[in-house]
Amino acid sequence: MATTKTVWGIDVGQCALKALKLQLREGKLRALSFDVIEHGKVLSQPDADEQALIRSALSKFLSRNSIKGNTLVISVPGQASFTRFIKLPPVEMRKIPEIVRYEARQQIPFDLEDVVWDYQTISPPSAGPREVEVGIFAMKRDIVADYVSDFLTMKIEPDIVQMAPVALYNFLRYDMQPSGGATVLLDVGAENTNLVIAEGERVWIRNVPLGGNNFTQALCKEFKLQFSKAENLKRHAAESKHARQVFQAMRPVFGDLLTEIQRSIGYYTSLHRDSRIERVAALGNAFRLPGLTKFLSQNLGVDVVKVEGFETLADAEALSAPLFRENVLSFGVAFGLALQGLGVAQISTSLLPPEILSTKIMKQKRPFFVAAGAALLAAVGAFAYDQIATSGELAGRQGEVQRLSSDIRNLQKQNAEHQGKFDEQKSALVEQQKKIGEVESLIENQAYAYEILRTVWDAWPHDENWENYDPWKDEPPRSTLKIIEMLGLTMHYVPDVRTYSDQVRRGAGGAEAITVVGHEPPTPPEGEENPPDAPAQVIVPGVLVEITGITPRTGNDGQRLVDEELIADLKACRRTIELQTPAGREILAMMPFTGMFRNQREYQGYARKRSIRKKSREDERAAPEELKVDKGGDFWFRAQWVVGIGPLTESQRRRAFEEIAGMANRVGLDDPRKIDPARAKGADAAKLAQIDRNLTVLAGAWLVARSDLLDIAVEGVTKEWPGAAVPAAE
Repeated sequence: MATTKTVWGIDVGQCALKALKLQLREGKLRALSFDVIEHGKVLSQPDADEQALIRSALSKFLSRNSIKGNTLVISVPGQASFTRFIKLPPVEMRKIPEIVRYEARQQIPFDLEDVVWDYQTISPPSAGPREVEVGIFAMKRDIVADYVSDFLTMKIEPDIVQMAPVALYNFLRYDMQPSGGATVLLDVGAENTNLVIAEGERVWIRNVPLGGNNFTQALCKEFKLQFSKAENLKRHAAESKHARQVFQAMRPVFGDLLTEIQRSIGYYTSLHRDSRIERVAALGNAFRLPGLTKFLSQNLGVDVVKVEGFETLADAEALSAPLFRENVLSFGVAFGLALQGLGVAQISTSLLPPEILSTKIMKQKRPFFVAAGAALLAAVGAFAYDQIATSGELAGRQGEVQRLSSDIRNLQKQNAEHQGKFDEQKSALVEQQKKIGEVESLIENQAYAYEILRTVWDAWPHDENWENYDPWKDEPPRSTLKIIEMLGLTMHYVPDVRTYSDQVRRGAGGAEAITVVGHEPPTPPEGEENPPDAPAQVIVPGVLVEITGITPRTGNDGQRLVDEELIADLKACRRTIELQTPAGREILAMMPFTGMFRNQREYQGYARKRSIRKKSREDERAAPEELKVDKGGDFWFRAQWVVGIGPLTESQRRRAFEEIAGMANRVGLDDPRKIDPARAKGADAAKLAQIDRNLTVLAGAWLVARSDLLDIAVEGVTKEWPGAAVPAAE
């Protein structure tokens, strides 16, 4: 009689170990047991011994539960993993592994030998002549080994290793009934938030670097508490007599989490225009905080519902215990892991290192080795006899052997020639891919420019008195207003952000001596050195944002206003490039050009545009004239801000090419001979010339069209100096 399979899903988080034991019997899912073991300290605390705490929890788990004969599925955190979803052209099933391996080499930012990776088709290729979507999942080999080593040390040999966000997706697809639109699943952990969006066969995953510890740290800062006391205050915030002050201290973190969720949803909907968010499901003990669910619901415009139980385990007696009901919000990952072990999960990839898998297989097959050895000895005897007989036959057929040897040498020669041609074609392909990669760096996605604009708008100073300003009376005095008027904003592609260092601009040293913070060159494998001709630093592309503006504050007062109210906020942006130079840290948000407005060319155009002829009293009554405010003495500045560009996904890449191709046609740059670098609004022609001429055309088109979009987004109108404002609707 066949035995029924049972599975333990084990999720070791920052605060506790969660484990769930499931069994599938007669088509019904049954929960046999569960366990929750809190760590003595949060693993991310500075004084916490992470390895000792994890092994202590595993030891306690083994003392309370039996794992013999069970399948074990463990999780690894999403922030340490790599996920890509790509679309393949319509191909035969047998060719998919080869194509996916090629794509993996292009997409994974490490050598494949240094990672454990797996893939799975999301949309079945048998569904007709359409694109096949494939999910690629990877993790650095040493990081996986580090997570698994704690289990192996405690004599727990996992059968499957899965990423936490993928486990959440498997839970979502199995336990929650599909809705008409997309479902967002938020799992707020201690250090990070896993955000999963599922819609039909479509899945999108993002890790947000915000979690429960951010709420705790806010309390530490506000009330000058130790981490452990702040954590206890957070957990019992609703019961505290200072509840109002506690939630007020945590409110900025509420806002940060909301912003990241909105950005993620906005990005997803920009990729899939036909999508609409139907519901948001909440997991993680952070949602035990009163008010968080309501806050997100009100600001997202979609009901956020906490997962209070599991639909497919509604009648499970094992889960009726108070301990489970109290911690149900933290069991999503463990549930998804167990589902995969039972073979009913949507995604069944595994990041179990091959060497560990081989060891498990060897142990399972050990009983068969003795019999196999005896059979091998018999086979060797028979083979030896056959060889003796064969050598006797060949002795009389020496000429035929020589002819076959000659044929083999000819085949080897032809193979070498074909290999040489193949290597040439491969080199040409790599070169073309490099050029394509440069063009990809021009545009990340349709929402990228607007994210930059939103940052500029948030950083822009606003004075409440400006709404009450009367230019006829100059009340309140314009020179006292804390305002900056924007004259222009443009964006340009930067092939290497290091060239914008003050050190390079002054001629004090080359870019080779400068590193981009967060983009250090990869460390060579142990025992190896970088080749002599390898580049010393990583070349990072970016976007240069140039802002031209004026402020009625003059002299040092005006410079201080721009520095403290605008430049400082741009420096604080996460996308802002930060350099490490021999002279120290340098942030690429600066104000290199200053002066009086009337000394600039912009002022001449402004003055002509705003000049007013003398009107008669009758004309004045019919149409009141517009007062000309002399802004010639204003402080004038041109600021520069360099931000990073992230890699493109497959769908973003395709949409980017469609967009820049359409822009090229609209501005008449359909022929390489028509290229005019001056049309790129000040972009350095030498930078554009680094790309193939045909691609330079598209680059120029992107710069022209994108800058027009920027004007519309910031001002509501496009301004040409001199000239009239054009309504944004046109």
